[in-house]
Amino acid sequence: MNKRISDLLDGYEDGGVELPMDTPLSPARVKGLAMRQIKDGKRNPWRGVPLRVLAAAAALAALTMTAFAAARILGAGDLMAGLFERWGEQPLTVTQVETLNSVGCLFDGSEQFSVTSGGATITPVAALADEDCYYLHLRVEAPEGVVLPDLDRGTQGFYTVYGDEWADKIRLGVAYSSWAERGEVYRGGVTPFDQGLVPMVEGLSYGCTTLPDADPTDNVKELVLTIYSGAFNDIRYNDGRAKQLILRGLWVERFDERLDTWVFTKVFGGEFKLDIGGHFESRIAAIDCAGAEWTDPETGEKSVLKSMKLSPLGLKFEFYSNVSEDNGRIQPACPGNTRIVMKDGTQLVRAYGFDVFLTDEHQDRSDPYFQVTPGMLTARPEWELGRYWGFDTPLELSQVDYVQFGEDYIYPISAD
Repeated sequence: MNKRISDLLDGYEDGGVELPMDTPLSPARVKGLAMRQIKDGKRNPWRGVPLRVLAAAAALAALTMTAFAAARILGAGDLMAGLFERWGEQPLTVTQVETLNSVGCLFDGSEQFSVTSGGATITPVAALADEDCYYLHLRVEAPEGVVLPDLDRGTQGFYTVYGDEWADKIRLGVAYSSWAERGEVYRGGVTPFDQGLVPMVEGLSYGCTTLPDADPTDNVKELVLTIYSGAFNDIRYNDGRAKQLILRGLWVERFDERLDTWVFTKVFGGEFKLDIGGHFESRIAAIDCAGAEWTDPETGEKSVLKSMKLSPLGLKFEFYSNVSEDNGRIQPACPGNTRIVMKDGTQLVRAYGFDVFLTDEHQDRSDPYFQVTPGMLTARPEWELGRYWGFDTPLELSQVDYVQFGEDYIYPISAD
């Protein structure tokens, strides 16, 4: 049986092993991730090997392990499990991590994928994706002499790879052989980057989360950039096409109570063109729900489903609403009460809600300005909307029993 030297780490925890400090992931994270797999109870094929041999092999593997080598051993899901554990406020099971690995992609060559600009370097490490959502794990190294301390999100804000100016927004391009091919594949919003033009894709929602840092006194941070496709640009993140993401630097975003708005402070700038296409396994359950209706008993708002797609990462809705498109105040964020029921009886529930356009005059969601009134409703649902519900914890499709929309529509899910 063929074995890698890294297999010797299975079942052996040596608290004295240290990693070099110049790995693309912090030594503590690489070691912690490796030990996490051990503690998950995987069978140890090296039982009976002398302890001195295990210790020597562990030390050698640790000393030579980069983030990308760790990724090849551990998988993209292992590297980003902490993100979902923070959101879901509980540890992931082995099955959940394997689910993430199944929709993950590794960027396992630092020289190939790293981009340096103005003394700073940004490196894609790993990604998770379905058709409408993309999680990109980035290693951000600021120019020499710039320290990236840990930030208290509530008082100091958080790191982002985009700013508030139009020029500092993220840009996303997709490779095509011709403009005609682009028109056949996507309805719009994306320009072929081989033409030298990569405009901002319309209809994206995105945000950044900072991963735990073993050394908050250095110039390195690991971030996860989350991108959702909420509208109808039709980009599919897991389709295997070459994609290029352009970032303009690193900022700190925080809410200024005095100004009553979010403000961005630039840490460093540059131009970082990252190749992020990747190869992903597609795990999608398409739900045949066209025509299902839901009416809010309080407001009279009515939604008619066009489609739903379920993946381990989230649920995509396409629907029509009878809220007037030009009302200028609200956008329906979900077509109606939706729940995902697992075979063990547990549920994920998405209650009806709104995306609210906040103004200086109307800051409170309970303000009558934000309420649906009869004058805001059309005779029938005409406004076509798309929304994505990202899950706080990965979903194993084989364990889903059914998806329920409203009170009357139940859609059994078959394992993919």
